[in-house]
Amino acid sequence: MQTTAVKKDGDALRLELLAPARDLRVAMVALDAGADAVFIGGPALGARAAAGNSMEDIASLCASAHRCGARVHLTLNTLLQDRELDTAQQLIYQAADCGVDALIVQDMAVFTLDIPPNLELHASTQCNIDSIDKLKFFAELGCAQAVLPRELSLEEIKAFHEACPQIRLEVFVAGALCVGQSGICYISELMTGRSANRGACAQICRLPMELISPEGKVIKSGHLLSLKDNLALHQLPELIACGVTSFKIEGRLKDELYVKNQCVAFSQQLDAFIHDHPTYARSSIGQRIAGFIPDVSKTFNRGFTAAYLAGSNDRLYADKSPKFIGESCAQVIASKVAGQRTTLCLKVKPGLTLHNGDAFTFFAADGTLQGFRVNRVDPHEGRPNCVNLQLNTALKIPVHTNLRRNVDIAFDKALQAKDSVLRQVALNCSICQQENRLTLSFGDELGRLGRAEMMVNTAADAAPLPPALLKEKCARLGSAHHVLMRCTISAASGIKLTISQFNALRRAAFAAYLAQAQQLAPRSSPFKLPVKLPHFPDKLIDARLCLNARAREFYQRCGAKISPTASHMPRVLMTCRNCLIKNYARCYKDGGTVSGFKLKIGNNIFKLRCQCKVCRMQILED
Repeated sequence: MQTTAVKKDGDALRLELLAPARDLRVAMVALDAGADAVFIGGPALGARAAAGNSMEDIASLCASAHRCGARVHLTLNTLLQDRELDTAQQLIYQAADCGVDALIVQDMAVFTLDIPPNLELHASTQCNIDSIDKLKFFAELGCAQAVLPRELSLEEIKAFHEACPQIRLEVFVAGALCVGQSGICYISELMTGRSANRGACAQICRLPMELISPEGKVIKSGHLLSLKDNLALHQLPELIACGVTSFKIEGRLKDELYVKNQCVAFSQQLDAFIHDHPTYARSSIGQRIAGFIPDVSKTFNRGFTAAYLAGSNDRLYADKSPKFIGESCAQVIASKVAGQRTTLCLKVKPGLTLHNGDAFTFFAADGTLQGFRVNRVDPHEGRPNCVNLQLNTALKIPVHTNLRRNVDIAFDKALQAKDSVLRQVALNCSICQQENRLTLSFGDELGRLGRAEMMVNTAADAAPLPPALLKEKCARLGSAHHVLMRCTISAASGIKLTISQFNALRRAAFAAYLAQAQQLAPRSSPFKLPVKLPHFPDKLIDARLCLNARAREFYQRCGAKISPTASHMPRVLMTCRNCLIKNYARCYKDGGTVSGFKLKIGNNIFKLRCQCKVCRMQILED
């Protein structure tokens, strides 16, 4: 078993691993796997319509999270329509009653609603905080934390923090990358009626498409806008040095195995950093125990990149497939089909072991992704690093085909094991007798205390209970998520009562502690909208980002105007910090032309416009 302890220091700067949760079960797994906070959707108005949860589940999650000092961020980050503002207000009240710690928001109308004092407001990545002035705007509004766009470099993030240190910075460190700048994508709404800003993105960017030259020729076809996944597992020290304190794993639609694997990997990296830098500490408490060695390449991914953090937009695309194709593992050196059975002889990469039940993918001659699951793996006599795969299906795979493994059955079994992750909060116990009053209390390092008292007959003839027995009984907490670290006993004449009486007192004290541990002190002052609203940096707001009268009026009070809904100019559907022409044709900086290119998606054709000075590409309505 691998164990990583969490250091605490009253003056330490807190670091937060923020995990996604599509439901209560995944959220609980994330907490056990090392998350310091989870973000989750409620019954409505979250930016993942397919990941809603009841407020009863949210309340249960808050109670469990708070017991280990972890926090719950509720997503309220869709654009709201006028008829939804009352629903949003009720949801905010319910969230506060459930113990939610923060709301992730996008719509400006939320800032005009009544925000209870225990709720922080966090500016969503959909707010597209792409400038220092915009970060200052949200800080001056009263946001405690800002979710930065995925496209920012380390240099830009550092400049943001130095210019506006009063707001905590949250950065995506793993998961899907949006090809478009956050909050500036309307292509899903145009093509399907499903708005990305309303939590119903159809992921048009993952579809096959064609890049067409000014002469009308197809330059490149494939999943051209599909990006690799973000992974900054080894850039955490650099991000911390830039002022980031919250490290966010994307994936509110991902399963619990993905979340567990990612959380353990990042948790161990953070703990290793804190071990060497004691001025930092985790923002939650407890000892995190992992029964497996994490490997983020073995759960869903499209390949990895950290190019944006380096200030680059090169080699971002995963244009062959938007699916999980797995790790490159072997090459076919012989293939034989006999009836409904297939035998493959493989040359396996050194250091890899294949197992019965593993699954593999390969690209066929026509470029399509295909796959199969192996029934049996046999050693190949006389050929080193070679094995025979037995398949109970007829499958013609050419010699020299490269195989990738996207299901490692042994790794999945380790992930699924009952004891694969566990978090234990350390408790101290105090047993104190003063005259005929016996008090027993349990407390944790956050200062939360639960106690119970009873009157005892100090003159009783019964022999005092041995201290070792009392400590052994107090260690029986009946909770796998708590462990007794220290027990102190103060009783001049010994504690004289029956075992059943003592056990009842112990259970009452622990129950009182659990009730207290459901509470977590707010990290910041209560939200209060400033009397004088700050100036919004952008002079013109796209009307597609204002779906209610309150938001329009709020922007106007902040000095911004709403753009006309109708215009003879082609509308921008997506703005990208990467460029198809640079990637598949010839960049302007290399002497190429960048005008006249088009993108065909299904039956739709869109114009491309390059902003070469800032290396951006826009997709326009034709």
